[in-house]
Amino acid sequence: MTFIKIGRCLALAVLILGAAGSLNASVIASSTFDTNDEGWMNGNFDGTTGSPTSVNYFSTGGNPAGQIQVYDNYYWNAFLAPAAFLGNQSAAYLGTLTFDIYDNYTDSSLEPAVMISDGTNFLYSPLLLDSSVQGPTWHSLSVQFLASTGWTNSLYGGSPVSEALMQSVLSNLQIIAIEADWHSGDDDVHLDNVILRSANAGVPEPASVLMFLGGLSLVLAKLRKRS
Repeated sequence: MTFIKIGRCLALAVLILGAAGSLNASVIASSTFDTNDEGWMNGNFDGTTGSPTSVNYFSTGGNPAGQIQVYDNYYWNAFLAPAAFLGNQSAAYLGTLTFDIYDNYTDSSLEPAVMISDGTNFLYSPLLLDSSVQGPTWHSLSVQFLASTGWTNSLYGGSPVSEALMQSVLSNLQIIAIEADWHSGDDDVHLDNVILRSANAGVPEPASVLMFLGGLSLVLAKLRKRS
């Protein structure tokens, strides 16, 4: 019976440590648009031509609360991240950019959801079906900063990106662009809950691990005395 109890305690400890890890996700930058547009802009997806302009902000209709929105204002329309997401973001290597998005219009082609750049190199995330974000309902997307998942150096048919290049670009981020051109004609794209996370998201903090292991050792000690 003692071994059964010990096994149960170990299983419980694993579950608790997993929960602790999920609570300690490392957020580098985030925008929930609860009160304003938080400095996001509208511009070209390749970041090379045209001056960025303001997005439209709405205090309601988001997922939930506030949101930002753009129409088809550029040749290759995009949401451009503010300074809080830029600069040296080396910690984002192997991490993720997650966001909620939808386009009121429908289409059936393929698009990269995210572009990152250091001003010289432009790296594009793997292609997604337009239907992944279309229809008047929120869709949650997650893009990992891992070159081997299919990142390329051009919008379509480019060369694969090396891990070294991705790390270099993340260390000097000048642009993070989220696709806002999911339709061959007009677009009406909405964005909410943008979160940039580091690679250690979901890993428990050392102090938390020590606390749980200490508690587990006390429980095991009591079980041994009772046996």
